[in-house]
Amino acid sequence: MYKYFFKMAFRNLSKTLGHSILNIGGLVAGIIAFIAITLHVYSEFNYDNFHRNADRIYRCCTDLKYNTAENKMADSNGPLAEAIMNELPGAESVLRIYFRNNEMASNQSQSFIEENIMFADSNFFDFFDYELEVGNKQNVLNKPNSIVLTATAAKKYFGEESPIGKTLIICDEKIACEVTGIIKGVSKNSHLQFELLASFKTIEQYTYPNWGNWNGTYTYLTVKPNIDFDIFKKQYPEFQRKYYSQMINDAMGFTLDDFEAGGNHITPYLQPLSKIHLTSDLGNDINNTTNSKLLLMLALTGLLILLVACINFTNLSIARASHRAKEIGVKKVSGSKRGNIAIQLLSESFIQCILAVLFAIALFAILMPILNKFTGFNTEISDLKSLVIILILTVLPFILSIFAGGYPAFYLSSFSPVKILNGAKSQQGKGKTWVRGALVSFQFTTFIILIISAIFINKQVHFVKHHSTGYNQQNLIVINNTNQLSDNKDFFKNELEKSPYIMSSSYNDFFGGGGNPFSQIDSDQSYLMQRLSTDKDFAETFDIKIVDGRYFNETEEKGGNYVIISETAAKLIGLENVVGKYIRDYNGPTDRKVIGIFKDIQRYSFKLKQDPLVIIPNNGYNDLVVRVSSEKSHLAINTMKAKWESLNVAIPFDYTFLDDRMNKSYSNDEQLVSVLTSACILAIIIACIGLIGLVTFSANARQKEIGIRKVNGAKEFEIMQLLNGDYMQWVLIAFILACPIAWIIMNKWLENYAVKTSLSWWVFVLAGGAALFIAIATVSWISFKAARKNPIEALRYE
Repeated sequence: MYKYFFKMAFRNLSKTLGHSILNIGGLVAGIIAFIAITLHVYSEFNYDNFHRNADRIYRCCTDLKYNTAENKMADSNGPLAEAIMNELPGAESVLRIYFRNNEMASNQSQSFIEENIMFADSNFFDFFDYELEVGNKQNVLNKPNSIVLTATAAKKYFGEESPIGKTLIICDEKIACEVTGIIKGVSKNSHLQFELLASFKTIEQYTYPNWGNWNGTYTYLTVKPNIDFDIFKKQYPEFQRKYYSQMINDAMGFTLDDFEAGGNHITPYLQPLSKIHLTSDLGNDINNTTNSKLLLMLALTGLLILLVACINFTNLSIARASHRAKEIGVKKVSGSKRGNIAIQLLSESFIQCILAVLFAIALFAILMPILNKFTGFNTEISDLKSLVIILILTVLPFILSIFAGGYPAFYLSSFSPVKILNGAKSQQGKGKTWVRGALVSFQFTTFIILIISAIFINKQVHFVKHHSTGYNQQNLIVINNTNQLSDNKDFFKNELEKSPYIMSSSYNDFFGGGGNPFSQIDSDQSYLMQRLSTDKDFAETFDIKIVDGRYFNETEEKGGNYVIISETAAKLIGLENVVGKYIRDYNGPTDRKVIGIFKDIQRYSFKLKQDPLVIIPNNGYNDLVVRVSSEKSHLAINTMKAKWESLNVAIPFDYTFLDDRMNKSYSNDEQLVSVLTSACILAIIIACIGLIGLVTFSANARQKEIGIRKVNGAKEFEIMQLLNGDYMQWVLIAFILACPIAWIIMNKWLENYAVKTSLSWWVFVLAGGAALFIAIATVSWISFKAARKNPIEALRYE
C-alpha cells in the first residue's frame, strides 16, 4: 500500500512540476538558512565542551565596584592559585595561565610575531584535553624554559625536522626555551587559542605576586567530584575576604567592611568553562567572545526563516486544493477512506521535504565559502558530521512534512464527494481564505521585523563608529612591535617626524593601562579611575581638547609627579579650580600635581560607559601611534616601513589603523546585520514565491468571473484591484503587528550600549513601505497577466 502511495506521490509531483519547483525551492532556501545559522549557533554554544572535565572546570573572575566605576575582570590576582589549594578543600586542582601578545619568536635563523604565546602550569594537560603527538603530558611543562608547539608551529619553525630538544627564542626578554612536546592542534571551539605553550615557571618572575593586582594571570580550578557546589560557591569568595581587607587597608587606610558600607564591593566568583566564550562583558578577556543574546537572536532568525518557508509550503498546498477536489471526490466515491487520502497527501509532502533537505545540504556545501564570507561565520563541512546536526537533519523532513503538509492533507481529505462531483470545486470558502491570509500576514510580519532590526542595528553600529570619541581617530596608525627597536625607539620616532607625510607621533599605552584609586589630599573618599601613560606629543597626535591648563612639556615627560585629568575625573574628585592643585594617587602612593583638564575621550567600545581618566607622563610604552597626512597615507606608510627596515629590526614592519582596532568591538553586531540582511532577502524571496503561487491559483480559480467582468466592461485596473485587494490588507495587518514587536526587541538590544541611537519612526515606515511595495509588485505582475487575458478563453465553453 505504502509503495502505491509513494508511486502516486511522485506521479502527482511530476504532473505539476512548476508547482513542485516553487514549493521545493522555497523550502530549500529556508533550510539552507536554517542549516547555516544552526551550525554556527551550535558551534558557538559548544565551545570547550570537548574537555572531559568541562563540567567541573571554572575560571576565577572578579566583579569590582568602587563608587561610580564597576569592572568585571576575567584575570585574577597572582597569589590566588596558591591560596585556593591551601585554603579551599573543595578544589581538586588549580591552573595558572598567562599570555604575551604580539611577541617575537625565533629559531635563530628566522623570526615571527606570534599573536598569542601562552604560559601555563605543568598540570595544563590534566585540565584540558589537548592531545600530544610527541611528549609526555606529565612532564613537558614541569621545568622553566620548556615549550610545547602545535604541529603547525613546529613545521613553521623547524620544517620537516624534529623540533624536540631544539631551542626557540621567545619574547622581548629573548628567553631561550627547549622544545619538549608537540600538540596535534588546537580546536577552533576552544577559548584558548595558541601556537606556542611555554611553562609558567618561565615567566613567574614577570608576574606580580601580590593581592589587588589584576595582572593578566588567569586562574582555573577544578572542583572535586560529588561535592555540594552551592556550598563551595559560597566558600569561594569568603576565604578571600581577609586578603582583600588587608589590601584595602594598605592602600586606602580603611577596612573592607567600611569599603562595602559605602556601596562598593569586591566579589570573586566562578565562571563555568562552558560560559567563557558566551560572556562578552569581562575586561581583559583572553580572546574574542560572543554574546549569548546575539546567538539566541540568530537562532530565532534561522527558525523564523524556516517557519516562513513552511508557511509558504502550506499556503501553496491549500491554494492547490481546488485543482485536486475532483480527484479526491472520485477516490472517496470509489471507497478510499479519509485516512488513506491523508496518508497519500502526506507522502507527497514528505517526498518534497526529503528532496528539499537533500538539495539544501548539497547547495549549502557548494555555497558555504560565500555564506561564510558574507556572514562572518566560520563553518566547515566537517561540522555537518556532528551527531546533533545529523539528528536535526534526519528528523527535519518528518517535522517539516507534518508541520507544512499536515494541514493541507487533512483539509483536502475532508472534502465532501457529493458536493465536489455536483460541481463545487472545493470547500475552501471564507474560513479557508482567512487561514491563507493569516499565514501570508505572518510571513510579512517576520519580514518587516527582520528589516527593522537590520536597519536599526546597522544604524546603531554606524552611530557609534561615527560618534565623537573626544579625539580625532582618523588617519592614526599604530606601529606594532616597537619594543623590538630597543634603544632606537626615540631615534625612530624622530626620524619619522622628519617626513612631510607624518604630522606627529606618540608613545603611549592607549589600549592598555589599568585603574587605581585617586582622591583629594587627606580625604577618605577616593575614586577608581583609569590610568593612561603617554609622552609629551599625545595631545597633539590624538588632537584631544585641553579645556583648562596645559599638557606636559618635554621636561615633565621624563619624570615628575604631574597629571592631567578628564572632565569626568575633575567632577568626581570635587575640587574647585583643580588645576595647580595636588591629588593623591594610591598606586604608590604619591601626590601628583594637576596641570590640565581635557575633554573626555572614549578609548574602548561605546558598549562601555565613559570612565574617568588620568593621564600620567611616561614615554616608556611600546605603542607608537602616528598621525599621517590624509591624502598621502600610502606614502607615509612607505616611509615608516623604510625607516623600520633601515634599523635592521629582526621582525617585519607591521601596522594597523587605530579606528580598525576600535571597530573590532562591533564585529559581532556587524555579523548580525549581515545575517539579518540575508534573512530579509530570503524571507522576501520565499514570501514572493508564495504570493506568486497564491495569486496564480486565485486567478485561475476566478478566470470565469474575470471573463464575465471584462465582458461587462470592467477595466484591467479594476480587475487588478480585485485580485490584489485581499493580499494588501494582510500586508497592512502584518505591519501593524510587526511594529510593536520590533520596537520591544530593539529597545532590549540597545541596552547593550552606553551610547545609543534613537528608535526613529521613519525606519518603521520604510520597512512597512518596502513590504507593501514588494507585495504589490509581486501580486500585480500576476494579476496584470490575468487581467489582460482574452475573456473568450474563459467563456468559450459556457
